Amino acid sequence: MQTESPGADIGQQPGRVPATPEAQNGLRRVLIVTDDPAVRDLLAILATVKGCDVMLANHGANAEETIRSWEPALILVDISGSEESARERVLPYRQAGLPEMSVVVLGERLLTDAELAAIGAVTGLRKPFAVDELLRLLEDLASCF
Repeated sequence: MQTESPGADIGQQPGRVPATPEAQNGLRRVLIVTDDPAVRDLLAILATVKGCDVMLANHGANAEETIRSWEPALILVDISGSEESARERVLPYRQAGLPEMSVVVLGERLLTDAELAAIGAVTGLRKPFAVDELLRLLEDLASCF
C-alpha cells in the first residue's frame, strides 16, 4: 500500500513511503520493520527527510518478502516487545537480504558488539532514542549505501 507522504498519514500501514522530490537522485532504500505504528511513523518521517526511499513492513513473512523483492540498502529493525531474541528476530532478515545490506537494531537495551556481530548488524540504538541521534546515524550510514 502506498502512502502520499510520511507526514500526511500518521498511522501508516506497511507499504512504500515516497521520498521527497529533492531526494529522487540516488535514492537510498531503507526498510523499516516494526509492529509499532508510532515507531514506524517516526522512522518513516526521519528517513524520508534524510532523502531515503522508504518501505514499511511488519515483522515476519511480510518483511522477508519485501527484503527479497525490494533489496533495501538498510533495514531498521525494532526488536522491542518481542519474546524472541535479537538473533531470532533479525537473522531471517539478514539471510533474506543482500550481503551488503546494513542492519540497525532498535531495542529497549543496547546490544553488545558481539551480539550485533552475531546477527550481522552494523549498530544498535536504544529506545527511546533522540531524533538527532537517528538522523546522525542515517547520515553516517549514507556513505555505505
